[in-house]
Amino acid sequence: MCIRDRVEVSLSGARRKWTSRAFGTASSPVVFKDRMYVVDRALQCVDMGTGKVLWRGGNFGHGSVVACAADDRLIVFGNGRLAVVEAGGGKYRELSRVDRVVPDVCYPHAVLADGLIFCKDRAGNMVCLSVKGDIGRNP
Repeated sequence: MCIRDRVEVSLSGARRKWTSRAFGTASSPVVFKDRMYVVDRALQCVDMGTGKVLWRGGNFGHGSVVACAADDRLIVFGNGRLAVVEAGGGKYRELSRVDRVVPDVCYPHAVLADGLIFCKDRAGNMVCLSVKGDIGRNP
């Protein structure tokens, strides 16, 4: 079982602020505003002040998450699913999703660049989806 610590470092030393059991198996956590997002089967939202898991949702296996800072959205990729999820809030809220984006096992990470999302699977299949002008709009 993995445990994550938040450590505060200063000139006088280091001290543990909190310990959490929220972790991602295949991808790194994403810190956005006052929360940390990590995927381990479900997307988990962790309060950065306390380490408490605020909510969990979705089914992404060992997926990945990317934050879209301009519009408070998250792009989550795993188990063949690509979803746009609302960052923050009190619960998991999926705004849109596409299933079976790639045919084989998803290898994180999805990449967002210039309004394009790139997803790849273990067999080397890659998909590029355009979200130019769409990512910030409400569905």
